[in-house]
Amino acid sequence: MPEPSDGSALDPVSHLHHRLERVALASRLAAAIYGLIVSGAVMAAAGEHGSVRDVAITVFVTVLVYWLAESYADVLGEQIAEQRPSTWARSWELLRQGFPLVEASYVPLVVLIVAWGFGASTTGAITAGLAVNALLLVALGWIASAQANRSVPMRVALAALAGAFGMVMIAIKTILH
Repeated sequence: MPEPSDGSALDPVSHLHHRLERVALASRLAAAIYGLIVSGAVMAAAGEHGSVRDVAITVFVTVLVYWLAESYADVLGEQIAEQRPSTWARSWELLRQGFPLVEASYVPLVVLIVAWGFGASTTGAITAGLAVNALLLVALGWIASAQANRSVPMRVALAALAGAFGMVMIAIKTILH
């Protein structure tokens, strides 16, 4: 007999394993959404203050710093909760878990660079990167809500809310530049 997808009929060890996998997925999705919001905000703000190369470097360095800072805070928080120092292995695990924050910036950055390489102005390349960023936010909002077993109308609403963050960044770029 097949087991339910929610893990309710699993033995306790399997149920715990299933639960840990779901928590890890949720953590990766949250980090990716956060990474897109940070990279989009930096892309929008950096805009006309330099070349596409400068914008790309600024975005990438900023998301790296955010990732390291968040991972550092996670290690410290865990040490407080556990009342003992973290091991190197656990610290590396926390770094790895948060890395989708950085990975999420890759596609918008590639679009930024490719659009510029095909002749777009700095503004046009940034707009292209931000448009892809907004679409990725919509997709991740949909995926996250689907993983949470939300209804289709709620998935649409949550995907639209995630995409709204991207639209705000496009509006910021338009207002600032």
